[in-house]
Amino acid sequence: MSDFNLKLYKTTDDYKAKKAKLRYFFEYLELQFYTIECFDNSFFETLAVEELLNSLDYYIDENRPAKQTADDYKRTLINFFEMLYNDYNIKNQVVTDATMRNYFNSAVKNKTQSLGRTSKECFDDNDLEYLREEIDNFLNIQDLEKQIIEDVYTNNGKFSIYRRFLSILPLKIVMKYGAGNTLIAKLTTQDLDLNQSMLKINDFSILLDREMINLFQMYLKIREKIISANNVDSNYLFIDGDGKPLFNSNGSAENGTLFYLMKKTLGTSAGKKLGYTTTIDLVKKGADI
Repeated sequence: MSDFNLKLYKTTDDYKAKKAKLRYFFEYLELQFYTIECFDNSFFETLAVEELLNSLDYYIDENRPAKQTADDYKRTLINFFEMLYNDYNIKNQVVTDATMRNYFNSAVKNKTQSLGRTSKECFDDNDLEYLREEIDNFLNIQDLEKQIIEDVYTNNGKFSIYRRFLSILPLKIVMKYGAGNTLIAKLTTQDLDLNQSMLKINDFSILLDREMINLFQMYLKIREKIISANNVDSNYLFIDGDGKPLFNSNGSAENGTLFYLMKKTLGTSAGKKLGYTTTIDLVKKGADI
């Protein structure tokens, strides 16, 4: 089997799927051991379970998470070490020794049982920085528009690339202006006036900056192809890859699609939480909310 290389692993889909949690684990290791050059097979095989528990303390200190979220961190670590065992024959005790696994699980339970059942009311600066980074990375993909259109026509209803792009517009609307998710989901094409660089939300007109104008121009071209391909007639501004609106039968927003990229990045599609974070930030900056 080949040797594990952390730098290469960070380019894989497996890491990207776990990045919201694993990045804190690697940050902790770098703080403790200073360089990733030593993070090889031998390092991860001999890494003490106590270090895994200490990394959980670091994660909790950085995020003030709910109990469920902290438990997710534990499962992510276990999955990572199981991957090391299966793919690289790295036999850390947390995987190979049932007694140590039970000790680890019990210690995690003791550490997390006092945490709240609901997550903190707003995101912290690290969350938002990470989300913005993922948005920028996605928008910098080569031939992005071509890939999105291919995704719409050939993905058999999954629309993963399209939904990532689609969700960037609602995310930026919330992050820039603090608008509510249901209001965004029910915007119509009449609410957008690119000639005047305006977007009307709940009878309040927002002046769009150049970034938003460029994104909307790209989105509208893709939206036209979706409308044509699915033979639908929709006045709603934001539609899924099959032409359907982004709210369900009871009128509430389909947050999983509306904030798809945030869900993939931070593990949540809580638009209200993002809106609350934005509102607090705007108030701090002196905005009249």
